Formats: sequence, C-alpha cells, structure tokens
Amino acid sequence: MKEKNNNRNKWLHLRLNSKEYEQIKKGFADTIHDKLSDYARCLLLKKPVIAGYRDTTMQEILAGLTALKKDLHGVAVNYNQAVKKLNALGNLEVISYLPQLEKEHKKVLVTLQSVDAIIHKITEKWLRS
Repeated sequence: MKEKNNNRNKWLHLRLNSKEYEQIKKGFADTIHDKLSDYARCLLLKKPVIAGYRDTTMQEILAGLTALKKDLHGVAVNYNQAVKKLNALGNLEVISYLPQLEKEHKKVLVTLQSVDAIIHKITEKWLRS
C-alpha cells in the first residue's frame, strides 16, 4: 500500500494589509491549531477548522518547562565536565577548582527553584479547576 506523501515543499507567498492580518490572527487564536500555517492551510483548502478554547496558562507552563529543560541540560553537561576534570586532577589542583564547582552548584539550585515555582503554578491551576 502506498503511503500518503505529506512532504510540503511548495511555498505560497501572500501579502495582507494590517486589518486582514489581524482578522486571520484573531481567527487562528480561536482554534486548537498550534501553527498559523496549519490554520491557513485549512482555510485555503476548505477543510474544517476546529475551534476550541486555547488554554494560554498551560501554554505558558509548557514554554517555561521547555526552557527549564534546556537550562538543566546545560547545567548537567557543565557539572559532568567539572567532575571529569576533578577526577583527572591531582589533590592540589582540586582545591583550586572548587570555586568553579560551587558556582555550578549554585546554578543547579537556582534552576531547581525555577522548577519548583513552575510546579507550584501547575498545582494552583489544578486546584482551581
């Protein structure tokens, strides 16, 4: 059985005035579509547009969690490199490297506090609903 080809490699450039653009953006905001291009494609191809309530609070939370994930990954990589360097150094060199490790430790604590704040925000939202 042949698979459906979803490779979109053709571009359609469209010029709008400010009023038209705002009208499309307003219509997009009232749908469940994540991308304006998906919404516009549905309109142009006369496919059904699924309207719905878009929970902006959850979108903010997801954006925050995504940023935190990226931050935590960077901190983890830095910390891992620091530990590897400590293992390779002699005892005297370890003492000179401790301030940098403390700096990385503080970054971890700040990021964990951010995670805690996001979790608190999610908890409050769930308790209200």
